[in-house]
Amino acid sequence: LEFRRVLFRSTETEVEIKKDTAIIEVKKATATIYTKVEKMAEYIGGKEALVRDIKNNLIYPQKAKEEMIEGRVIIKFVVKKDGSTCCYSVVRSSDSVFEQAALQAVTKLGRWEPAKINGKSVNSYFMLPVTFRLKDVVR
Repeated sequence: LEFRRVLFRSTETEVEIKKDTAIIEVKKATATIYTKVEKMAEYIGGKEALVRDIKNNLIYPQKAKEEMIEGRVIIKFVVKKDGSTCCYSVVRSSDSVFEQAALQAVTKLGRWEPAKINGKSVNSYFMLPVTFRLKDVVR
């Protein structure tokens, strides 16, 4: 079985202030993020909990309600090996009016069970579609 991986660089900055000067030390860290894994990351509580939590977090944009627009946004993010998430981005969107609402809903989600390779937790990418339907809006 072949696994794909991507290197991701993040920067951590530490600032030390002494009298009138500041010493800034930058530490670079490299993490491997896998695109193919043996076991995909899974939201704690399963698919039903994921759908429920997205619906609870989702705020339908007022402009979209007024114009009777429905749509879908696909969000890509990293599920880290500790179950936390980061690095959110919009991969595709049917209408830009939904992008911020979708990002906000996804960033509020809880912890995940990380992806696994050979039984070991690894960082991985996850793509999540967020659908906006007017029938789901409480009027």
